[in-house]
Amino acid sequence: MTTEYKNNSSNDIVKITLSESLTQKTEDVVWLLRNEPDKAESSIKAINLLRDAAEVNIHFYFTEPAKQINIGAFGIKLITMGVNTILKLISSVGHKIVKRLSAEQLGQIADFVELHLLSHSPKSSS
Repeated sequence: MTTEYKNNSSNDIVKITLSESLTQKTEDVVWLLRNEPDKAESSIKAINLLRDAAEVNIHFYFTEPAKQINIGAFGIKLITMGVNTILKLISSVGHKIVKRLSAEQLGQIADFVELHLLSHSPKSSS
């Protein structure tokens, strides 16, 4: 499902993709970050969520339009390689950063995710 997200700091509108299953994962991670921030599982799930959300939306903005304008197999292969590199970087950097955050900082991340993702999920619009 695609929803519109209006950035509070400007008039820009960004469409984000947040499926029901991604919404459920997001809710689970927010709960873990607030209630069990010291568990390694919480950080790992937060990083995986970030990667999953990035993957869905990068494909929405790059891979799908490239297929629609028929840039050819080589162009799609280049985009796919770029997307895979980005996703590996997100995971790698995420692990290095998130494991160093305090419980308070993880709670702030939970607040940010709830405000900017969950308020625009399919569940909140029904």
